[in-house]
Amino acid sequence: ELAILKEAIQAFRQALQLIPPDAPERPRLFTNLGAGLRDLYLRTRELPTLDESIQVLRQALALIRPDAPERPFCLSNLGDGLSNRYARTGELAILKEAIQAYRQALQLIPPDDSDRPAILNNLSNGLRDLYAITGELPALEEATMLSRQALRDAPTTSRLSNLGIGLNSLYARTGELAILKEAIQAYRQALHLIPPDDPDRPTILSNLAAGLSSLYARTGLLATLEEAILLLRQALALIPPDAPDRPMQLNNLGFGLSTLYQRTGLLPTLEEAILSGRQALQLAPPGAPDRPMYLDNLGIGLSALYDRTGLLPTLEEAIQAFRQALQLSPLDSLRRPVCLAELGTGLAALYFRTGLLPTLEEASQAFRQALQLSPLDSPERPTDLS
Repeated sequence: ELAILKEAIQAFRQALQLIPPDAPERPRLFTNLGAGLRDLYLRTRELPTLDESIQVLRQALALIRPDAPERPFCLSNLGDGLSNRYARTGELAILKEAIQAYRQALQLIPPDDSDRPAILNNLSNGLRDLYAITGELPALEEATMLSRQALRDAPTTSRLSNLGIGLNSLYARTGELAILKEAIQAYRQALHLIPPDDPDRPTILSNLAAGLSSLYARTGLLATLEEAILLLRQALALIPPDAPDRPMQLNNLGFGLSTLYQRTGLLPTLEEAILSGRQALQLAPPGAPDRPMYLDNLGIGLSALYDRTGLLPTLEEAIQAFRQALQLSPLDSLRRPVCLAELGTGLAALYFRTGLLPTLEEASQAFRQALQLSPLDSPERPTDLS
């Protein structure tokens, strides 16, 4: 009950007002107040409450002896608060301070302490966030190592899921198949442990599906792709209609179905893929950062449908989707060269139907821009040149 938490915070405040400045209990009271304020922030999401929590925990650390047994607990709480603030603001300095707090807590906490796996897991999450910003591979490698340590000490669903996320990122960087398979295994174990009604179950289902999709891309095993699609359907069945991650899940299902159509040639599969793409766009807010990807994937599906049916309005809608995706994409987006090439392909197909020279000229311009933006070792570059 929120009222009870607020009463506890008030009690800590009053105790701090009454206790002498040099009382040995003062650091503990500061720590408890800071932890209570963070719990309050998690309920209310009010940033000033979180900032006060961080300030109070810093005051506690200034008063706690370096060898005091409660110091690791305070450092861990400070790391948690700073991690929450980073999640709100994206400030790199705050993230680095959180990582430093977790490192210091680990150095001080006994090896057999029951809180050690949680600190290992939180430090791993911080390092993974650091990798996402800096791209520094050692941060990701250390995050993965710490996740494995946390699991050895105390396996839980969230820690298995975090290990899978880290391994999936490491696979994306290194391309090592064994790492991808380990990520998939971690997701499977997490899915086995999580209760059917747990709110995190759709996320684990989706992550496992993403891993299996990557495995299909490497091995071409149809059963792997079919399992990924089944998992995405299960995730969607559990997600509320107004959930913010529903558009992404629909997009992922549409992409998986498009890939399946390429293998089977079954028209209903392609039609369902396009329907999923349309639904994703309908639910995504106008300024959503993933909207260009949704438009691009819808355009790919519509292009495939045009190839199958020859209906000109379908091709024109695909081209319109590619145009909108380009308009919304940042100039430095990694997907921009691919989208330009897809637009060029669509315009070239339109030229062959209509014979309009300006359409062909625009297609050539799109291919040229795609080549200019593509790295020399890009796998799409030969297609653009042709």
